[in-house]
Amino acid sequence: MAGVSRHNLIKELQAKLPRGAPFELSDLDRLGISPQLAAHYVLVGWLTRLGQSVYAFPGDELTPHGAVKLLQRKVRGLHVGGKSALALHGVRHNLSTRETLVLWGDARSKLPEWFTSRYPARYVWARLFDWSTDGQ
Repeated sequence: MAGVSRHNLIKELQAKLPRGAPFELSDLDRLGISPQLAAHYVLVGWLTRLGQSVYAFPGDELTPHGAVKLLQRKVRGLHVGGKSALALHGVRHNLSTRETLVLWGDARSKLPEWFTSRYPARYVWARLFDWSTDGQ
């Protein structure tokens, strides 16, 4: 009976999580998949471990959009820089084959290795404006 339950869990996982985007252990936990079961799914080939607590479906082509969306959950104010955003949408001309993706955010952070190994990227952090209303 446990095999049927596990089989139903992986079917639910395939149906509820987006393709082309990595997901975290917390996403798996919400679907009832423990860290031990996630490790088992990696061993049997139903999941691929990208990094610490980050997984994807085997054979999935990860998109920059899906990967950035996951990073936005971790880094406050993370967004794709203007020229990089235009390049992702195919607006720029004369692009190199692997142009560096520039990401901006409000907090100091480091891009994870699973991300930088797939996408040449750099992260810049700055607080350009002080939006607090404390002083006024």
